[in-house]
Amino acid sequence: MRRDLPLAQVPRDRSPWRNRTADESDQLTEIALRLSRVLRSGVPLETALIRVDDDMGHRHSTISVVARHVSIGRPITEVVSGWARHAESDAERLLVGAIEVGIGTGADLAGALDAVGEAIRDDIDHDRRRRILLTQNQMSAGVLVCLPLLFALISSLTRGVPYSGLVGVGLLLSGLGFDVLGLLWIRRLLARLS
Repeated sequence: MRRDLPLAQVPRDRSPWRNRTADESDQLTEIALRLSRVLRSGVPLETALIRVDDDMGHRHSTISVVARHVSIGRPITEVVSGWARHAESDAERLLVGAIEVGIGTGADLAGALDAVGEAIRDDIDHDRRRRILLTQNQMSAGVLVCLPLLFALISSLTRGVPYSGLVGVGLLLSGLGFDVLGLLWIRRLLARLS
């Protein structure tokens, strides 16, 4: 039997080896779409929350606590209001906000939850694409910075030391200086993107 925890004491799985935001958002998308599907079958929100928690195997700690509060008879408005106060991400606040509006206005909650689930999924996809592009840019920047150094090393090994004398040393130092400036500029641009 599950313990009755206040929403503020919900245990969170915080593994440093996974992308917490994406995983939690994936679960919130699943919650929104499952709630919508169950609500379309004609059951009240309270029953839908309990069913979704059972269907998900109690994998999302917040929905488990919400379902537990509902199952012991707490008013749905009080439970959802508590959930809203302790929501940790924008995706979770969006989901709870849609539920609160649906409860308050009597609007089509299933349709709103479908839209929320799709919006969260789109946001996850956008964030993944952004991270992939950022990684590609970082790799390209590394190649661009290393190429001049590699060229200088290979040319000095194959042609002797072409950078002897005052002009050669000046060219080498100015090339290295421009390479460092390029590296700093690329890092600044990538920092803006991330």
